[in-house]
Order: sequence, then C-alpha cells, then structure tokens
Amino acid sequence: MKITLKLNENEKKNLSELSKSNMTLTMEMCYAYTQYYKLYNNNNNNIMNTNNIFHAHEYDKDDDYSYWFVLTRNLEFIDIGIPQNITKSDMIPLTYSEMIIDIIKTILKL
Repeated sequence: MKITLKLNENEKKNLSELSKSNMTLTMEMCYAYTQYYKLYNNNNNNIMNTNNIFHAHEYDKDDDYSYWFVLTRNLEFIDIGIPQNITKSDMIPLTYSEMIIDIIKTILKL
C-alpha cells in the first residue's frame, strides 16, 4: 500500500535530509513524525541532523531536569528527561539503552 503525503514547504524542508537516503516510511514513522511536529516549539533549544538525531527540541526545564522531545534518524519519537547535573560517568546506569545514552550525549555534547 502506498500513501501520498501532502506537505507544506516547511515540512518538505524538514524531510529533505531524509529523502536523500531514500528511506521508505512506514505508517509508524509517519505517525511519529506528525506527532513530533505537532508538539514542536521553535522558541527553545533545537538540534538537527546529527548521527542519531533527525530533530530534537527542549520543551521544558526545571531545577532538576531538562525535557526533550527527540525524533531519531529512524523517525522514532522519544521523550527524555535529562538530569541537569549529569556527567559522562553518570551515563552508565542500566536503566538507559545505548541509543538513549548516545542521544543524551549528543544533546549534552559530552
């Protein structure tokens, strides 16, 4: 089954990086993409087109955590709360997957 996406200019610009890789989009990927951009707030910190992140933005921050919505290079939508005082040695906990640790390192530039 094929579907046609009707994209505005901003959406075309955002997806242009992915289209270079001839990625086939699944329904889950399309859903994650649309959900991410429904919640996207351009007024906060943004990260785009890294090794593991297609697009990410900080949507909130308090004294203890910064909160990020992340759209991975595989168009997976992730919500991450990153402790404010985290260090490289804190990244060892088994509660984080390797992918999440890599994303946190990218966000924090560790």
